Amino acid sequence: MPHATTSPHSDKPKTPRAKNRSVTATPCFDDLPASAFIKESQLVRNPKHPEIAVLLQISSSTLHRYIKKGKFPKPFKPFGKTTAWLVKDVRQWIDEQIAKAVELR
Repeated sequence: MPHATTSPHSDKPKTPRAKNRSVTATPCFDDLPASAFIKESQLVRNPKHPEIAVLLQISSSTLHRYIKKGKFPKPFKPFGKTTAWLVKDVRQWIDEQIAKAVELR
């Protein structure tokens, strides 16, 4: 239990508040329609939130390196500042990676 302290303006003990950040559950990637958008935070891991499951087990910098080299689809901005990919483009990229891995066997 958090350590309670007394506020200088009150006699009531004051407990530290947890940051009120809600993590919304991302729908299963397989259940998303091909026309849906997926954001970077749903694609790659965030070192600040390792508990959040992501689709690709690569870092953000690796994702951007892949984009720059043409190895991953380019994102677009469907809603102003929000950067996203179409689910169908990401699925196609994943299918291509699986096919390459199968060929190497």
